[in-house]
Amino acid sequence: MRDLVRLSVFLAFLGLGLRVALASAPMRRSRVNALLVYVLCVSSAAGFLQRDSWPFAANRIFYHSFAARHVFERFTLQMIDREGRDCDPDPHFASPVTLMTVLEWLEHAYPALSESEQQEVMRFLFDRARRAGDRTAAGGDPLIARMLGSLAPPSHWALYTLTIPKDLVRCMPYGGLRLYQDTWRPRERFVDPRRVERRLITEYRAP
Repeated sequence: MRDLVRLSVFLAFLGLGLRVALASAPMRRSRVNALLVYVLCVSSAAGFLQRDSWPFAANRIFYHSFAARHVFERFTLQMIDREGRDCDPDPHFASPVTLMTVLEWLEHAYPALSESEQQEVMRFLFDRARRAGDRTAAGGDPLIARMLGSLAPPSHWALYTLTIPKDLVRCMPYGGLRLYQDTWRPRERFVDPRRVERRLITEYRAP
């Protein structure tokens, strides 16, 4: 039924557009106005109802919507110091891609790799994160900024803002890298942001 409604909305859109294309000069203005009113009304309805009806989108902030009881799972990377304490890596170490992209790749590809391939991935990520941490602690720019020069995004953009050096220094020298799987429920985490279950997937120790 929903598909038939969406099809009807699309066919009506095509019909109104066809009427504009076939209209004579005296009638064209009124038919264009009718098409615009239709587009505005359907777009507003899609937004209020949060239902996509191509080519009219709900324009959600997030791509997916979940129930409050939904259980979320996400991979997380953490650097570790020589004493085994966790700390956040420089989020720009994966540049020119984002850390989120790397984590999404790990979720899909890492479990299918052999043990030796998994260790090679962790070694590669550790080396990148260690070099990025050293560079940032010394006041260097992210790789993307050096590559683009004057065309690079402003440093105040959240994605490219440099990590506070003192947070990096606290964990240096890096002793390794850990990959965790975090699990949480939005309803519980809204009450207490610390209510996240963390399971260790693997650990890489620097030679």
